[in-house]
Amino acid sequence: MSLEISIPMRHVILACLATATVVGCGPKSVSTTPTGRGTAAAPPAERPSVAVSAEELAEAFKTDRDAAKARYVGKPVVVEGKVHDVYGKEVGGEPTLVLWGYRDQPTAVPMLVECYFVKEQQDRLRQYKKDQRVQVRGVCTEAPALAAGNFVHLKECEFEP
Repeated sequence: MSLEISIPMRHVILACLATATVVGCGPKSVSTTPTGRGTAAAPPAERPSVAVSAEELAEAFKTDRDAAKARYVGKPVVVEGKVHDVYGKEVGGEPTLVLWGYRDQPTAVPMLVECYFVKEQQDRLRQYKKDQRVQVRGVCTEAPALAAGNFVHLKECEFEP
């Protein structure tokens, strides 16, 4: 006897997001001065940013994770892409904007870009709808191990004008 289970893609993505959030998004950026004392890194808006599309960013992590980590992790980026979904506080207690990323085959699970916003801009997330184009500035961080194959994380995000 064969048992076939059909799970909607939205539920799979929500489960992955919940797992990734529980595992954590990593430590805050800290740079070390010559004296050895840690100082908080400058906010993303004050540092030069790499401009990249959500698809290019996700493809870089999907195809060569080590090279993508060296190029993007810990660095501010300006990412443009189409909204995949907007999650309220049901995923880890923090509103999240998810952008379409990269899919190597039409039926493959996509690599998505999750954007976690500064508190001052979290209320704006509600105004964005699926497939709407948006531009976001944030700091690229390494996704937790359980989510690494399907998500790229951006923290300290702000909407670009």
